Amino acid sequence: MAAYADYDFYTDVYLGAAIAEEAFDALALRASEVIDAMTFQRAANVPEEDEATRILLGKACCAAAEVLNMAQQAGGVVGVQAERLGNYSVTYAASSDKQLSTSQQVELAVSKYLLGTGLMFRGFYEGEYGR
Repeated sequence: MAAYADYDFYTDVYLGAAIAEEAFDALALRASEVIDAMTFQRAANVPEEDEATRILLGKACCAAAEVLNMAQQAGGVVGVQAERLGNYSVTYAASSDKQLSTSQQVELAVSKYLLGTGLMFRGFYEGEYGR
């Protein structure tokens, strides 16, 4: 399985800067696995020609990877938004963010981009899955 975004997409299209290049591939793969689960494996079947949906998938992957990166850097501590080691500093998330688990934050990040695509529809489309 390949991730829905690579580091070039992350920096050039999504315009992200929060994830180091050497950490991106693993985070994007985890994010893509979440996207596959949330879309009932439909995302993997989006044709190459559907560039608009492919871009939204890439952006969803990047957004989820950033949430996973933030959680990883915080050591899984809910509510910590950023932490720095030199001259120790901690930045806490706004109160509404503190109450969401990492998986909930990932779901929100993915949903922001994929809700309008039909990929997250919880029912069956005609002809889908042999029905």
